[in-house]
Amino acid sequence: MEYIREWLKTILYMDVLLLVCESLIQKTKYETYFRFFSGFLMTMCLMRPLIDLAGAGHNLDASYFRNL
Repeated sequence: MEYIREWLKTILYMDVLLLVCESLIQKTKYETYFRFFSGFLMTMCLMRPLIDLAGAGHNLDASYFRNL
């Protein structure tokens, strides 16, 4: 139950952040790029439980930290 709550909280925070950023970027030439990038981020957030279920979540986290 805690995992679902954290997952939904992440989606909510990401959605609010992207809505604020979208309101700042309106009517610019970068709006289409931002929509593509934000759609990709939301898709990754929504698929996170499936990624964790498949066992690939650890690999994604490790590759992210390795590049820092």
